[in-house]
Amino acid sequence: MLLNSCSTQRDIKISQKDQNIDLLKDFHLKKIANENANNTILLLLPLSGVNANLGHGILNACILSANESQNTNIDFVVIDTADRSLDKNQLCWKYKSKNLRAIVGPIFFTEAKRYGALFPTIPMFTFSNNIKVNSNHIFACGLSPQNEINEIFSFVRKNKIEDFLVMLPKGKYGDEIEQYLKISMKKFNFVEESDIEIIRYDSIEQKEATNYVKSSGRQAVFILDPILDLEQLPKNIAVFTLSSHALQNREAWNGCIFAFSNIQELMNFSVKYKNVFGKTPCVLDMIGYDIINALCASANDPYEPFILEHKELHGCLGNFSIIKNKGIKRELHLYKSE
Repeated sequence: MLLNSCSTQRDIKISQKDQNIDLLKDFHLKKIANENANNTILLLLPLSGVNANLGHGILNACILSANESQNTNIDFVVIDTADRSLDKNQLCWKYKSKNLRAIVGPIFFTEAKRYGALFPTIPMFTFSNNIKVNSNHIFACGLSPQNEINEIFSFVRKNKIEDFLVMLPKGKYGDEIEQYLKISMKKFNFVEESDIEIIRYDSIEQKEATNYVKSSGRQAVFILDPILDLEQLPKNIAVFTLSSHALQNREAWNGCIFAFSNIQELMNFSVKYKNVFGKTPCVLDMIGYDIINALCASANDPYEPFILEHKELHGCLGNFSIIKNKGIKRELHLYKSE
């Protein structure tokens, strides 16, 4: 319900079938690599090791996007970032001379910082959602908790909700979310303690948490764990969370409100992806699809090829724009899980 509005020793061409990497064994593989192209895009993905499933899922989406675009002026090269024999410096020197226009990946924050230092002038679209990685040429393209929380606080302010309770688990993740919350509180002129109460817990029983919310007198609550019996709460208490939690187990989060992109377009892409690859895509796959789409479309621009900054872009995760030092900004809406 819408509330509002390869390593350097072994780099892998997408067109090749490699028995060790086993990218994909279907007809898509021979359609998108073009060794005679004037431009190169690196895909930095983990294709082996503990995160191989993530890397292969994203690669599937990138293949799908590049195949649909039929752009013959781009040569895509896949690098397995999990390959222990990978020599990053050699990789850097090799592709600096090949008209490298963009890098898609890597997935994680620390990797993005390292590769960003090696390629200081090449636009890098990392899958990290950590806004601290954003710079003049690195763009965090993951779904940012900060942007989601900003959208929630904007909604709360517009709807004159002034009493807010935050319940977060202790630990590093809870600490990060608390900092994001405090940034939004300041942005939307909420005062801690008088307007917002923050509770941190090691563990808490559902009954205890539910009773605390009921007796707090607060109009809204923000949580990361499904610790509340929503049926026992008064109907006028709004319960908010992050989309990554709400979409992971919809039954557990029934009745919670979260900020997310256009649900219908996401569903349309999910059907298409599943028809081709036989499985449901994750959010990282959708991000990869959108970024490759944008890069392929930009390559056709005779005036500003491969320039994505400040353009109005569109994808399966809705409308978005890319801004230097601020990363990706998506058009978010609030949804209630039902």
